[in-house]
Amino acid sequence: RSINGTIGVSYLLSDGPAPISIPDEIIETIHAREQDGMVQVMPPAFIKGQKLAVTDGPFTDLQGIFECVEDDHRVILLLDFMGRIVRTRLPGHAVTAA
Repeated sequence: RSINGTIGVSYLLSDGPAPISIPDEIIETIHAREQDGMVQVMPPAFIKGQKLAVTDGPFTDLQGIFECVEDDHRVILLLDFMGRIVRTRLPGHAVTAA
C-alpha cells in the first residue's frame, strides 16, 4: 500500500488484493518515452471534427466531436448533453476514436 503514496503514482493496477503484471511490450513503450528520468506523455492524435467516445469519468459512454488539444494534453470535446452542445475538457486518456 505504501507505493500508492509515491509521487507520480495514481494507483496500482490490481485484481482484488493482488497487483497484476503488465506485459513487457507496454513497459518497453514507456521506457522508450523516457527522457532525463521523466516519461513524455504524448497528446492523442485526433483530427478536428472526428467522432470520439468518452471511456472514463462522468461522461463515460457519451460520444462527441473532437475540437482540439490544449497545452496540458486535455482534449476539448463537443458533447450533445441534455439537448445542448457543451464544450468539455477531458484528459486525453479518457477518450478514444468512436
